[in-house]
Amino acid sequence: KKRKDPRHKTMYYWNAESFWGTSGIGIEQSYLSVGTVGTGGRKLYNHSNPDMRAWWLAHGLEMSQQASSDGVFTDNTISRECDNQVCNLETTDKSIMVRSLAEGAPDDVLDIGNYLRQMIDGGNRFRMAYADGSYFENTHFSPGNQNDLEGILVSMQLAREASWKKKVVMWTGSRRNCGCGFNNPAFKFCRYVGEKDCTPQYCE
Repeated sequence: KKRKDPRHKTMYYWNAESFWGTSGIGIEQSYLSVGTVGTGGRKLYNHSNPDMRAWWLAHGLEMSQQASSDGVFTDNTISRECDNQVCNLETTDKSIMVRSLAEGAPDDVLDIGNYLRQMIDGGNRFRMAYADGSYFENTHFSPGNQNDLEGILVSMQLAREASWKKKVVMWTGSRRNCGCGFNNPAFKFCRYVGEKDCTPQYCE
């Protein structure tokens, strides 16, 4: 793709919450939590294990330095144990690990992640102090005291604020963002606005 368009960017995907099953990268069973799973039933990392955090950081830094990589895309960066403000999002083991990768990567590569999130107080804005940008998904989620539309409005404001700070904004087009159906061939998609017993092809 770069031969056709040198502006094309290729980023290494690195999940901070769950292990996606990649082989040959030195994963140890002790790095994974016992009895808990994340997205898609994947095993969660045990962030209380300093060896796990050191391994995760070292591998992310190694990939950020590859000639074929223009940067690192860090996913699942929220510390779930801090829900409802029971702890400081900036100082958890996981958060410090994520920041260490962002600050340790070469200056000439991008650090973008699933950072700005409207479902938590403050929107995870502290990430913008060192990140190059943010990806947005599930933009309709809210802390629980808002409806879906208010969640989307907050997401738009976070994206606008990031743009003002000259950060990259990656806005996903998933139907999840406004509560619509997924692109699943098993669904019967609606042919016109207002049709019943079908999945909307866009948000009505």
